[in-house]
Amino acid sequence: MDPNRGEQLIRQCSTVTKFRKETLSNTEAVAEGVCDSGVHKRQHTKGARKSTKRKHERVGREGSVTRKATKKKVTRAVATSASAPVVLRGALRERAQSGDVEAAYQLGRSYDLDAPKNSRQAVGWYLKAATRGYAAAQNMVGEALRDGHGVRKNAREAVRWFQKAAAAGQAEAMLSLGYAYFHGEGVRRDRALGIKWYRAAAREGDASAMCNLGHVYRRGEDVPASWSRAITWYEKAAAKDHVAAVSWLARIFDGLEELPSDAQRAVHWLQRAARLGDSQAQCNLGVRYHEGDGVRKNLVKAAHWYRASAEQGESWAQYLMGLSYRSGDGVRRNRYHARSWLEKAAPQHPQAAKALQRLVRPCARSDGTTRPECQG
Repeated sequence: MDPNRGEQLIRQCSTVTKFRKETLSNTEAVAEGVCDSGVHKRQHTKGARKSTKRKHERVGREGSVTRKATKKKVTRAVATSASAPVVLRGALRERAQSGDVEAAYQLGRSYDLDAPKNSRQAVGWYLKAATRGYAAAQNMVGEALRDGHGVRKNAREAVRWFQKAAAAGQAEAMLSLGYAYFHGEGVRRDRALGIKWYRAAAREGDASAMCNLGHVYRRGEDVPASWSRAITWYEKAAAKDHVAAVSWLARIFDGLEELPSDAQRAVHWLQRAARLGDSQAQCNLGVRYHEGDGVRKNLVKAAHWYRASAEQGESWAQYLMGLSYRSGDGVRRNRYHARSWLEKAAPQHPQAAKALQRLVRPCARSDGTTRPECQG
C-alpha cells in the first residue's frame, strides 16, 4: 500500500464534514434538509421536475427541520412526441372550460411540468380548480404563493391555501402547513402546532413528515429528546425509501452522533443510502470497503463508490478517487486521471492540493515540458 495513503483514511468522508451538523447550517439540505416541507415542491437544483409529485429543496437553517427533494419515477401518460403536451392541453382545456375540475388541475400540471412550460398559466389553472374545492390544486396554489412560482410570493396567503387543502385531508398540504408553523412562515411561529401537522401528515403515510419527526425527537424541539423515538421515525420514513432518513440512520449507527457505533447496522444503512444515490453515504461506504471496516476489504468496490460519490460533486470522494488512481487501488494506476480528480478536490481540501503538488512536480522537466508518462 502506498505510504501516502494514510493521509486519506480513518473515515474521512464523515469526519471532514463531521457532518454538516456544525458546519453546514446554511446548506443543511445534505443532512437535515433532505426532509421535505411538502410534496409538489419544485426542484430548482436540477432545473427540471423529476416527478409529478415535485419537491422543493430548501436551504437548511440553524436548528430547523428542513426539507429536500426526493426522487420518484415519473409516470406520465403522455405521448413521446414533442407535440404531445400541446395536443393534450387542447383536450384538457376543452374539458376544463366545460367545468371539469380534474381537467383544470391536470392542465395546470401540464403547464407546470411539460415543455413548453408556463408557470403563470399553471397557477391560473390550479386556481380555477382550487376555488372549486379541489384539494390537490389548493395545495399547488399554496406552493406557488410560498415559492413565488408564477405569482408574487405571499407566505400568509400560501398558508391559507395549505389550511384549505389540509382540512380536506391532503397530506402534502399538512406537511407544508406543519413546516410553516414550525418556522413561522406566513403565520405566527408555533412549533407544537407544527409538530401536530407533521403527525397528521405522517398518519397519512407521508415519509417526509416521518423524517421531520425524527429530527424533532433527535433535537428535542418542543418534545423530550429521544434517540429511540427519532430512530423509530427515521426507520418508518426509510421503509418508504426516503433518502434523508436512510442517510441519518447510517450516520447514527456509524457512531457519528451520540450513540455508540454499530458496524453491522451502519453498513446496512450505508449500503441502502448509497444505492439511493446519497453521495456522502457512497463515499463513506467506499472507505469501509477500502479499510475492511464492517465489510470484507475490496478495493474495487471502494473505488466504485468513491467514483459514484465523486461524480455527484462530493469533493472528498474526488480526493479519494485521485489517490486511488495515483496508487492503483481498485483501478489501474493512471497519473492523468489522478491529476484530474485531485484538481477537482483541491479548491476544497488542502490535502488534495498537496497531493496534487506532489503528483505534478515529478512530471515537470527542467525545460518546463511534461514527461510523456504523465500525459495519459
